[in-house]
Amino acid sequence: MVGLCVAIMIRHSLFFNVRSKSIISCEVSGSRATVNSSAKIRGGSFKMTFAKAINALLNTWYHSDLKLIVVILFTLPLETVISICDEVIDRLNDYSDYTEILPTKYKLLSHLASIFLWNGLIEKCINISYPLLETARISKRYDFLGNAKVTLGICLSDKKLVDEGLQLLELTDEQTLLEAYQSDVNRFFKK
Repeated sequence: MVGLCVAIMIRHSLFFNVRSKSIISCEVSGSRATVNSSAKIRGGSFKMTFAKAINALLNTWYHSDLKLIVVILFTLPLETVISICDEVIDRLNDYSDYTEILPTKYKLLSHLASIFLWNGLIEKCINISYPLLETARISKRYDFLGNAKVTLGICLSDKKLVDEGLQLLELTDEQTLLEAYQSDVNRFFKK
């Protein structure tokens, strides 16, 4: 995880100053360079510093940065995921007219929904699952749609929605996905 954190920090010209225990950002414009020091660390944990660094960077993230979040999301502590969730969704919404981001948006929303479901944060899972379902519909991908329906159905305890998602995967012969989602249904669905 440290390597991925460093990659994000380098991508955005952020460096950790060990002596002053701060995050330093550098901007180069032509022949001039400016250095800003912020996010002082006073005995705080690295994971909270990383969350602050992510929140500070979200205003200028690109599609490639969102792809990086997809990769590292499951490695982050739950409190960090919760703290960056709204900002990530806001940044995804900034790209609403960019159709190339749909698979990344789906993956981010799906990962967030899974993390919240697995940690019993059903309200957060529901709030993520509605945009997940909409993204799946826009993408016109049956695997996305099956997953979104199963996830939302589990969160809402809606057997019909869960069955629609599972049937969609079964009809399209997606055995691996069907087994994975059936496992989630058996584990989390409350009848």
